Amino acid sequence: MSATLDRLAAHIAHLLNQPDGQSVWLDPGVIYADLLHHLANRYAGPLLSHARYQWRMEADEAASRYFDATLARKLKLSGKVPYSIAHQVFLALVRRLPAPGWRCAELVRTRQPLSDRAQVLIPAASELALKQRVDKLDRAISDGNAARPLRERDGLLWIVAGHVQMELPEEMSLWDAIITIPPRLTTLQSGEEFNRFCSRVIDALRTANRPVQEVLGLGHNLCPFDWLDTLSTNQVRSLRRYLAGLPEGASLADWSQDTALQHWQRQPVAGFSNFEAFWASDIVCALREPRQRDYRGELDDLDIGDDIEDEREDVSLLDASEWQLLLTERVEQGQLSSIEAAMLERLYAGDSFDDLNNDPRFALILKASGSEEWAESIRLRLLS
Repeated sequence: MSATLDRLAAHIAHLLNQPDGQSVWLDPGVIYADLLHHLANRYAGPLLSHARYQWRMEADEAASRYFDATLARKLKLSGKVPYSIAHQVFLALVRRLPAPGWRCAELVRTRQPLSDRAQVLIPAASELALKQRVDKLDRAISDGNAARPLRERDGLLWIVAGHVQMELPEEMSLWDAIITIPPRLTTLQSGEEFNRFCSRVIDALRTANRPVQEVLGLGHNLCPFDWLDTLSTNQVRSLRRYLAGLPEGASLADWSQDTALQHWQRQPVAGFSNFEAFWASDIVCALREPRQRDYRGELDDLDIGDDIEDEREDVSLLDASEWQLLLTERVEQGQLSSIEAAMLERLYAGDSFDDLNNDPRFALILKASGSEEWAESIRLRLLS
């Protein structure tokens, strides 16, 4: 899943750096619509695992639910760092505000009033525009967030640029970081400057996606959105360790209560006071029911470049090395030609069918069979 997630994060980074002349103009409505379109189409299979629950939810709804569960999810502090990765994305965007003084902005946590800051050239209108947006953010702190003891020990969190200082909320989502910025930004140059920003967005999306990924890892074709508000990430991880004791291909439906109890005594699950509470819980009831359908990873005909999901119930995705190994095996077995493997490598790297048609070697194959027919043929051969 990581390669697919990183491509989505890179897409977000590019949306935040589309130049119009010498500046970038952010329109949150356009960005939101673009992301939901991509999630519902390109990423419905490899990221949303939509095939698990498509009988009850359309891809558009799944995309919206995923957006709320990841990009719009406020990130908590672990206590190991003074601010979240979403705050860091916000800082990177603030430093791109047009007035030169914003380039020296920094995140500061302090118990003492900030004073004697250097005077920098930040227009009052620019300062007001950012402050109005920051003041609209929710200041609540969720239970279990290490920000509470951190505030008591080290003080409030501020964004500071010279004499300008604004208190920030302790919890911020990646989407908060985007919509809180005034719309005009300076353009990042391609190369190292953009790559640093892109890496920060990738880290933020990986963090935001973690609860969804953990629930998907439980397998059994569960819909992740049913459990994100019910189970904590630590609880899901503990449950995954418990389920690891099952034989391959088995589920809790295959265990008697006595067998499950014996395993509980060796591997209890966090968040449950005893085995009886665990066995009667909603999540265990769901895991003991028949799977909604037999899930089999499918290639998206229109985007064969995305990761292929294997047939195991945890729906794990192939990383780059595993993908390369799969292609090599299929060539050796005669199921793919070397030229087809080269085409799939290009698609995996992010090229489109239009890009392939510009290469004479590949254009002949696609012209002979058609892109969709060729993709279907490949799908059947790879999943056979």
